[in-house]
Amino acid sequence: MISSKSYARVTLALDILRRLPNDYHEIDTVKHKIDLHDEISVRESDAMEIICDNKEIPADSRNIAWKITEIVKKKYNIKSNVSITIKKSIPPQSGLAGGSSNAATTLNLLNRLWHLELSLKEKAEVGRMAGMDVPFFFFNGAVFDKETTNMINPIGPSIRDAFAVVVMPDFSISTSEAYKLVNYARIGRDRGKTYKLMCSTLGEGFRGIVENMHNDFETFMLDAKPEPLKIKQAMLESGAENAIMSGSGSSLFSLAENRKQAEGIKSSIDEKKLGKAFLCRTVN
Repeated sequence: MISSKSYARVTLALDILRRLPNDYHEIDTVKHKIDLHDEISVRESDAMEIICDNKEIPADSRNIAWKITEIVKKKYNIKSNVSITIKKSIPPQSGLAGGSSNAATTLNLLNRLWHLELSLKEKAEVGRMAGMDVPFFFFNGAVFDKETTNMINPIGPSIRDAFAVVVMPDFSISTSEAYKLVNYARIGRDRGKTYKLMCSTLGEGFRGIVENMHNDFETFMLDAKPEPLKIKQAMLESGAENAIMSGSGSSLFSLAENRKQAEGIKSSIDEKKLGKAFLCRTVN
């Protein structure tokens, strides 16, 4: 059996640009890993199986880790089966890409188990076949990803030594549900901020990154649900310089330069019982 951590990610910027003819969406995103993680283990088995300690996660062919395994088997003519064990800490349907991370980690483990010697490009291509968010997890540091157009580029070294406070409300939302809330007349207004954020990531400093964090989904989610707005306000009141949704929600996060600031934000959320708060670090 071989095992690895499967890290969550936050979206520092997310612009919904347009709906594509195939009903997917073109988006601009800037992503970064955090150390909130699941544990994935893979071993040879007589039959395909997934063992997961969270009953909300499908333990069959609906699971994206199973899906990417079948893609690898077909593409590289592998006849073996595997048992995949998933120990969950990343909340499902939270906008933290736990499923996509699990798929990417599974592919890395299969690459080792079956001695495939896949290149970064090959892993990204296989990952995209399983899910739009999967290829990001093969890169380090801050990454610009347009997802459906297959454009993905590392931006800079990373946000080094930063803390992240992630808050999961008492409800979750699927990506498809989040898109139903979108008013397409109001999207893409912060694209200039995405460029500034990318420049900040390349070397202009932590404060520039925080100031330019934004998410198009957030406007529509805050209009529809009261819980995220309460969390956002509480985070800002407790010392966060900015707090935004991650991905399509429902989690929110803030970045902090030191542990004291991060602990103060988390304590405020805990005291007000506004959701489950995680104190994290950024990951290269």
